[in-house]
Amino acid sequence: MTDPLADDRDPRMTFASILLGFTFGLLFLAGGVLVLLAGQWIGAVLLAIALLLLPPVRYLVWRLTGKRLSAVKRAFSIALLLALFVILLEFFAETVAPQVTEQTPLPELMQPQSREE
Repeated sequence: MTDPLADDRDPRMTFASILLGFTFGLLFLAGGVLVLLAGQWIGAVLLAIALLLLPPVRYLVWRLTGKRLSAVKRAFSIALLLALFVILLEFFAETVAPQVTEQTPLPELMQPQSREE
């Protein structure tokens, strides 16, 4: 079993791919966590993309399974997950968002209270 990070590519390209993987992986990870914290399960799609991008996760999967996902397969998987995220986002915007953004009267507790003593 050969190390997927130790190949005969140009070291500058390896560094660039690792740097890009970390950068975009952390961005998608932060976005996924924020969307999940906002109460929307579609953030799980962003987390899946982050896991495909982050080099330590890919290395851990390689160490545990001995399988490596090629860059082309990884890019195709990310493209499919992004398309799924956009479709789910459109669904959310059409079904859930109008119900949430309707104008509703403020609760009585939020209105200014007069002091009666």
